[in-house]
Amino acid sequence: MKKKIFLLAVTAVLTLTLGIFAACGGNGDDNKGKAEEYKITAQNGTDYTVSAPEKAKEGDTVTVTVKITDELKTVKEVKANDTACTAGSEGKYTFTMPAANVTVTVTTGFIQEERLSDAELSWRANAPKQIAKAKEGDESWANQRIYFDFSEDMNLGNGENTVTVTSLNPEIIPQDALSFSLHSSNMGSMVDYGSIEINLGKVALGTAYIAVHAETTSVTRIDATVIKKVEVVNYGEIEVEIWKETLQFDLSSAFDSLEQEYLDDLTIQVYDSDYQYGTESLTKQYEVTSESMEIEIDYVPGHQFNVSVYYHQDPDWPNITEIPLLDTYSGGSSVTGFDMVFVDGILTCKLPDGTIKLTSGSIK
Repeated sequence: MKKKIFLLAVTAVLTLTLGIFAACGGNGDDNKGKAEEYKITAQNGTDYTVSAPEKAKEGDTVTVTVKITDELKTVKEVKANDTACTAGSEGKYTFTMPAANVTVTVTTGFIQEERLSDAELSWRANAPKQIAKAKEGDESWANQRIYFDFSEDMNLGNGENTVTVTSLNPEIIPQDALSFSLHSSNMGSMVDYGSIEINLGKVALGTAYIAVHAETTSVTRIDATVIKKVEVVNYGEIEVEIWKETLQFDLSSAFDSLEQEYLDDLTIQVYDSDYQYGTESLTKQYEVTSESMEIEIDYVPGHQFNVSVYYHQDPDWPNITEIPLLDTYSGGSSVTGFDMVFVDGILTCKLPDGTIKLTSGSIK
């Protein structure tokens, strides 16, 4: 009887021991209790690259790195499935891994910031901040020019493969509303400035950005981008800053040399070369009544105004002179032959047939 009880006890102990051994994994499933990993899918785009781990566990913090490959683009949003990722520094974005596979999507858009100058490019000071949408009936011809300058003469050929102009807000200024040309001040093969023409019949109201990018690795090396912010407003709503400027004319030499019939129709014209569609024209003519005259003009800072003195009725009669009025001045001109000097704080243009003095006035 005692032997039977002893055998039963030994059997019970062996059974218990084997059960414990099996529970510790001796013969169980090796993956039981291990956290499951889920797949992460992220693909590069035409204007960006994206890197992310291939897998992660539920609850892990996952970091995604996005690098923009188009300098005119920026990241607008990064999502893990339908959840927006948290933006960090240096193109890093994070999300918490769900209990599911994840697809990372990146949404990009054009940058919205002004860049007025770069190493080899800059917008001209008279580049407008506002342009007017063509009023009804003017759609076929209304346009606006914007100029940009190279820092030095460039041998770029026609520029088709080296210079691009891009609308960063095509819903406001469509890409097909833009055209551009490259120019040479000396009428040679070297380019020193360019102009963009905006078709005002195609634009919509709102704020837009226009980018000029120049890049070449041959002949003249250049890699530069400038961006201009432009507000499109209705015709007649452009805000114009106007200064009141005084021009003093000493035309005594002309009076001494011209016959009276010419003097009777001698005319001064002040012409705004940068007249902007949608604004009031500031070009005006003034009758010469004496050899010493003073007139007050409306002047727009940044615009180039030309002043000419001419005999009005005879088309063959040459201009006595034509000079540019700018915010900044340089001495001399091979075209008009004048010299600029400051006399008692007044900028004086000495001309072969008289003197024009420019005195700054008060802002209107």
